[in-house]
Amino acid sequence: MRIILPLILLCSCGGTRPPTQVQLQSLGDAAPRLPAPEAGVYATHLTAPSDPLVSTVLGDIPWEESLSGAAGALGVELAGGRPTDAWVIRWAALRAGYPFPIDEFSYERVAEGAVSQSILEILQQTAQPHDHAGLVRVRGGQGDYWVGLVSHPRIELQPVPRALPLGGELELVCTSSDVLQLSLVSPSGHLELSDLRQGRSIALDEEGEHWVEIRDSVGVAAAFSVYVGEMDDLTAPLPQTTHIAADPYSLELDTWDLLDEVRAFYGWETPAEDPILGPVARAHLDDHMGYEGPASGAFRGEPGSCRASMSCGLVVGDGVEACFHQWLVDPSARAALVDPRCDVAGVATDERDDRVWVQLELGQE
Repeated sequence: MRIILPLILLCSCGGTRPPTQVQLQSLGDAAPRLPAPEAGVYATHLTAPSDPLVSTVLGDIPWEESLSGAAGALGVELAGGRPTDAWVIRWAALRAGYPFPIDEFSYERVAEGAVSQSILEILQQTAQPHDHAGLVRVRGGQGDYWVGLVSHPRIELQPVPRALPLGGELELVCTSSDVLQLSLVSPSGHLELSDLRQGRSIALDEEGEHWVEIRDSVGVAAAFSVYVGEMDDLTAPLPQTTHIAADPYSLELDTWDLLDEVRAFYGWETPAEDPILGPVARAHLDDHMGYEGPASGAFRGEPGSCRASMSCGLVVGDGVEACFHQWLVDPSARAALVDPRCDVAGVATDERDDRVWVQLELGQE
C-alpha cells in the first residue's frame, strides 16, 4: 500500500544496478535489523543501514537513520495488525527524532526473506541525491513488511534536544538560502513569531510541550515538539480516526467530545458553549463551505486576549480527529486550543457537495 502525503516531490534520478536474485535471497535469510524507534535529539544521520538486505536494495540512495527508525516503528504496528495514517506517521517520525515533513509513505507485505519490488522501484525512480530515505523490513505474521518513507528537506537544522530541563535554552541554528520564520507555542498557548536568521536561543521556563514550527517561502520546513521539565508521556495527544463524520449533527457532538479530550490531555477544562460564538461559527462556516478541499485556519485577537476561528472540511469516511490533527500543528490554532484563557466556544456544522463541514470558535468570557 502506498500513501501519498502533501508536498510530494517525485523526480527521477540515476539509479544503481539492481541486485541479483541470488544476492537478495541469501541476504533475506538473515533476520531484519531495525534502527531505534525513539531518539532524544532531533537530528539527521545519513549512514549505511545495519540490515545488509536493506543496504543492498538501497544502493546509492541516502539512508537516514532517524527516518528509518520511524519506518521501523510503523512496520511493527503494521505487523501487529494496526493500521496507520498521516497522523501516526508524523508522530512516529517525531519520536524517532526526525523534524522535517514526510513527503511519501509506502509499504508492502511480502514472503519472509523476499524483497518488495514495488518499494524498490519507487525508491530507484523517485529518490534524489539530496532526499532522505527511510527504509526497513519488519518480520511478523509469517512474512516481511517493507516500509519506506521519503522526505525532501529544504533546510539544514543543527541537532535539537527533544527534552530540556525547566529554564533550559532552546538553541535553533538553521542553514537555508530562504527567509525563515519561527513560530513557538508554549504549553499555555503563548504564540511567539519571529524571523529565524542564522540562529536563536530561547529560554523555555514553562513546563510542558512546546511546539516549534519553521517556515520558508514554500511552507513548513520543520516542525516538532520540545518537552520541558519532568514529563513521562510523550505520546500523541489524539488517536487515529474513530469518529466518522456521518452527518452534521453527529459531527457537532464529536467536535465537542474531541475538544474535551484535547483540553484534558493538556490539563485544561473544556470551554463552555457560548450563545454568541455559536452564531459567529455559523456565519463563518457559510464563508468556508465553498472550498474544494479541507481547510483550516485560526485568527488571533489582540495581544493578551484569546480568540480563534477554525474551519475544516471532511470527506466521507474521515473523522473529526482529522480536523484537530490539522489544528494542533497550526501554531495559531494550537495556541488557542491549549490556552486555558479560552473558556468559551461555539461550534457549527453543515453538509454540502459530499463534504461535512465544522467551524470551531474559541474565545474568552
